[in-house]
Amino acid sequence: MKNIKEMSENYDLIYEEADKLINKCNPCQFENGKCIIAREKNIKICCRPCPYLTDKGCNVKALGCKVSFCPGIWKLFSESLTQKFRKLRRKVANKVAISALICFDSKEDFFERYRAESELLENEETDV
Repeated sequence: MKNIKEMSENYDLIYEEADKLINKCNPCQFENGKCIIAREKNIKICCRPCPYLTDKGCNVKALGCKVSFCPGIWKLFSESLTQKFRKLRRKVANKVAISALICFDSKEDFFERYRAESELLENEETDV
């Protein structure tokens, strides 16, 4: 099992890096609680089913949501911005875990699930 403390620190560092990039470039172009795709197509936003979404935005640290976007938003990205977010996604996969890319998953949810899955795998290895 990976070092949880180190994974948690990496999670926070990558989250902060992604948050700064999002604040700088505003990829979803939110206005009045709707992204550009939702405004153009008159639909609900893709993050609406998230239990952590409030009228003021997300109320948890959710790394997957910071580095994942719907196909419509990805299409609006410049090549440079696409590369920056792909680099962040690779960092998540390499320094935390690929499963941290799941949207609508708080940091606490992710680590709770990661610990449980790691324990199951460790138990399976000892049963062999």
